[in-house]
Amino acid sequence: MFLPQLPVELLDAICQQLQPVDLVALTGTNSSIHPIAQRLLYRHLSLSSNSENLRAVVSLAKKPELAQHVRTFSLRLDSSPVFSSFYRLLSVALSRMTELISLDLFVDSSTTWILSEMRYAYPRLLHFASSFPFDDHVIEFLSRTEALLELEVDGASTTLPTPTLPVASIPLLSQFVGSSHVATAIVPGRPVESIHLPFGDLTVEDVISLANSTAHVVIFGATTSSLPMPLLETLSQRMPHLVYLRLMTTCNFPEAPKASFYKQIATALTSLPDLNGFELAGMHWGPSQKATQDEGSVWQSQAVTKNELTATKDLTGEESLVLGHIKASRNEGMWTKHLKAKTNLHQTIIDRCLKTLTQKRLIKRVPSVQHPTRKIYMLENLEPSVVLTGGPWYTDNELDTEFIQHLSDACLKFIRDISFPKRRGEETEGPLFALSNSPEYPSAQQIRNSLRKARLTETDLSVEHVEMLLNVLVLDGEIERLPSFGASMWNSNLGGDDDGSERSSKKKRKRGDDDGTRRKRKKSSTDDEGDSNSDDTSRKKTKRKRAKDASDSDNDSDDVRSWKKKKKRSKGDSDDSSSNDDDNSSRKKSRKRKSRKSRDSSDSDSSSDDGRSRRSKSSKALKRSPSPIQTWDEYDTSGGQGFVYRAIKQERHGFGASEAPCSQCPSFEFCKDGGPVNARECVYYGDWLVGGTVAAMENDL
Repeated sequence: MFLPQLPVELLDAICQQLQPVDLVALTGTNSSIHPIAQRLLYRHLSLSSNSENLRAVVSLAKKPELAQHVRTFSLRLDSSPVFSSFYRLLSVALSRMTELISLDLFVDSSTTWILSEMRYAYPRLLHFASSFPFDDHVIEFLSRTEALLELEVDGASTTLPTPTLPVASIPLLSQFVGSSHVATAIVPGRPVESIHLPFGDLTVEDVISLANSTAHVVIFGATTSSLPMPLLETLSQRMPHLVYLRLMTTCNFPEAPKASFYKQIATALTSLPDLNGFELAGMHWGPSQKATQDEGSVWQSQAVTKNELTATKDLTGEESLVLGHIKASRNEGMWTKHLKAKTNLHQTIIDRCLKTLTQKRLIKRVPSVQHPTRKIYMLENLEPSVVLTGGPWYTDNELDTEFIQHLSDACLKFIRDISFPKRRGEETEGPLFALSNSPEYPSAQQIRNSLRKARLTETDLSVEHVEMLLNVLVLDGEIERLPSFGASMWNSNLGGDDDGSERSSKKKRKRGDDDGTRRKRKKSSTDDEGDSNSDDTSRKKTKRKRAKDASDSDNDSDDVRSWKKKKKRSKGDSDDSSSNDDDNSSRKKSRKRKSRKSRDSSDSDSSSDDGRSRRSKSSKALKRSPSPIQTWDEYDTSGGQGFVYRAIKQERHGFGASEAPCSQCPSFEFCKDGGPVNARECVYYGDWLVGGTVAAMENDL
């Protein structure tokens, strides 16, 4: 479908995204697109001497159909002289812009007669700002703007009496910007909520008169030459619903203000329960947190930088209020809908304030990945939070699926290399570890360390980010999550830690110390029991043999007895070789007696040794080694710290009903009995019954 053939709504939506230069080029491309582009081109006009686009006034005056498209019109002329013919064309053009919503005229103040030439009513005009003084021409124009919400006029001469505005004029006015004496003629009897008086000299009588607004005054800013304390006391009594207050005083103090002066101001501000911000002669004040629920906010002055003071000194009350709420939102940003609810300002006022603050580079618009259509603003020098940007998973406010898949594959490979043994040769199905020899599975922290070592990305991923990837793998059925019951029970050396070698060396040292103490105990016990070196040696050997094989203890004791008997006999023969033959018989008898005694003693010693060994074994069995987990806090598995991950092998089962040829047959609609395609002569069933698929059959064909 060609572009001119699209519906008008789509063409209008497309053209709204173009710049004025592109709209000018688009008007000459096609006759069907020309009226759409032209309507959008003249909808919002901002003319000035510096932009050199004042010729548009001539086109609007000569072509009434173009003037009907204008919704917002702004004209700003510098001090250079302009011909009177230009103002006549301007009055003609303005009189034909009957659909205006916003009108700004900052021209020569003596040309207020332009408004009298505008004979038509402006039922949709919401905003009017001009450099004209408040005179009869302005009053006549305001009588034809019944829907006006915002009004800005220059201050009239204080020597002449201020003209009276009819009561029926501008009945919906909610914001006024001008001088204090003009405000006293316009505000009373109308629902004005915002008053900004950059001109004139505010007095206590003016405050009493302005308090006669039919709506609660929420925003108030003025310039005065009076002392601030009487004005603050009057404002707290007459306008108790103030949210933002700004006073610029030119009063000359006889001496520098003391601490009591600031204390009086803080006391006066506490009587305004809804007040959120206060500025006195460039000094910003703010409420601190409440001490108790019964006490009000404690007000104190706030230090600001010189750049901040320079940037905010020319802001109006509405702009300062909007900036304060955006500043309070910090890096989370403020949605325009929430901003409207908090400030109670009209949407056109909020839009103008946001535009001004953006041009002064005080705020910026930030996109949100969760709500792309919302207009969210935050301070210029802040970085948006993860809630707005989406964290590392989003690139240019779009989900980066390739980046996520790349990291997920790396995590899965690392877990699989630990969970499964390495394949040998050309094995298609990898082996599994035995349950008794299962590996030490990695935790999220160890997987994060491996990703950082691999340098797969320059983005600094946290443990929470790695857990998000692992949760995706768990849901896909690639891995499973197991409780580790304390991080100290798993090898932390997998992620690049060096604690494993220290623990193993400590264990070896411990075993060596235990072996030494055991040997010392054995040596001391054997020295006390035996009387001769041969008996000590035999007992040590018998104890070693008994420790090696407890089941053959009886056989070992018999062998020890026979060995002792032979040794003693050989020893007796060598010692008695030089003696006489007559004493052999007596010595043999004595040897027999000694051997019997030694047998009895060895039997008793062996029984006592067996008892001691059993008691030592039982005491060792009852003694428990100290647990590596000292506290129950390490059992806590919250936050993923007490979990490890291992890979699993999925079993993918096919469902016969879904894989049957009929559910995937491309000719199913033509299949019927007796037709060219029928179930009896189907070519897919034979291959499907032997394990084929429809896709494979079509590739073979």
